[in-house]
Amino acid sequence: MTINEFAEATGIHYATVRKLIKEEIIYYFKLGNRYYINYPKTMEHLYSSPLSDILWTKPKNKA
Repeated sequence: MTINEFAEATGIHYATVRKLIKEEIIYYFKLGNRYYINYPKTMEHLYSSPLSDILWTKPKNKA
C-alpha cells in the first residue's frame, strides 16, 4: 500500500509515515520514486512496540 493509503488506514499523518520510513521503523520497499508499505508486517511490528514509544518524546521539565 502507498504512504497515503497507509496513513488513511491507520490514522497516522502522512508526514509521520514518511518519517517512520526514513527511520526504517516500518516495513517498506521502494519502486522507482514510490514507497510501498507492507501493512500486515508493519502493524505487527507497531503493536509489538507501541506507537506512542515511537512518536512521543519526553516533555522537558520547566522549573
